[in-house]
Amino acid sequence: MIEEYRIFKDESKLSPEYIPKRIPHRENELNKLKSFFRMILKDPKRNSQQVFIVGPVGSGKTLISKKFIQHVESQYILNDVRLKTYYTNCRVNRVFGSILNSILSSIGHSFPNRGFSLDEIVQYFISKLSEEKVHVIVIFDEFDALVSHEGIEPLYVITRIREMVIDRQILSSIIISKSFSYLDKADPSILSSIQKNIIKLESYNESQLKDILYDRVLIAFEDDTVENETLDLISKLASKYGDARYAIELLQLSGRIAEFRGERKVRPEHVREAKLQLPPQIRKEELNYLDEHEKIILLSLAKLLKEQLEDQITLKILEEEYKIMCKKYGKEALKHTQFWLRVKNLAQKEFIDSKVSQVDPRGRTTVISLLNIPAEQLYNEIKERLGYG
Repeated sequence: MIEEYRIFKDESKLSPEYIPKRIPHRENELNKLKSFFRMILKDPKRNSQQVFIVGPVGSGKTLISKKFIQHVESQYILNDVRLKTYYTNCRVNRVFGSILNSILSSIGHSFPNRGFSLDEIVQYFISKLSEEKVHVIVIFDEFDALVSHEGIEPLYVITRIREMVIDRQILSSIIISKSFSYLDKADPSILSSIQKNIIKLESYNESQLKDILYDRVLIAFEDDTVENETLDLISKLASKYGDARYAIELLQLSGRIAEFRGERKVRPEHVREAKLQLPPQIRKEELNYLDEHEKIILLSLAKLLKEQLEDQITLKILEEEYKIMCKKYGKEALKHTQFWLRVKNLAQKEFIDSKVSQVDPRGRTTVISLLNIPAEQLYNEIKERLGYG
């Protein structure tokens, strides 16, 4: 019989929902966010703010925003101001009117349950917050998903509400996204309004990831159960993606393997086994950040690769298939330059690999292949998200 040893002290400290007391290598960004909202905390009646946080998956965007909520709520208790906070994930709730109604519900109101235009919903929203004399700081996480579903109109509304109220300010916002690609749809007036207050997060490096893991080990694991070499290996593996979430998931799964086997310590061998069970494939949530043309390009590539049983496709063939797919989904195909920019964006996000290859003696061409996800799986995932055609 295998003797059991306790590895975890509190495994919940490794969950995505947990907000640690300390956030290594994001203190400056958190302080910057606080500084943007300093006047809101002093006088929410006369001031409003809009901040954009942008960065890749696992770079700490949601973490610093939720940490900021804790800061605001502590100020609210201390200063007794009429200030509320509200967090929403736009990938989960992709209907803007529904989001506004949920915010109203958080202060004891709701919109009448019948069909209304967005303008009517916005006017009702403004009237009720003004009536209650409340200023709400709303965090719109994964905002790209909302734009993908409803277009750019929600961003116009959020930026204009401060101009639509008369006696007092009622709304500030923190808009979180993986990139600013959705702003391709915005006009110059919106672009100029967001240039001031941007917090850009970079991917974590190996050293930073180890610091994050070390903090979690102290609160989640029993003393002396995780070897230093284990953290070295996890940090090295995760640094390829700069994703703290992936690093923490790898640490948690390694700990479970060690505990299941009744071992005293979490060793590098457990990490290597965990990595086989937790490949750094594209997270499904990342697909929601793409605009429709990027999705159609990926769908076209996946279709060609799975049907032709090839490892790579030339850019020319991909563009031809993309045009066919656009007709199928009722979209006007992008011109070549815009198509190429979308391809480069997908390569930058590591959905695809794009490289110049010598295909024959007459010349070179660009060839495209997939990264991290099988063509069949990607095809099904994208088709489900496009939803028709």
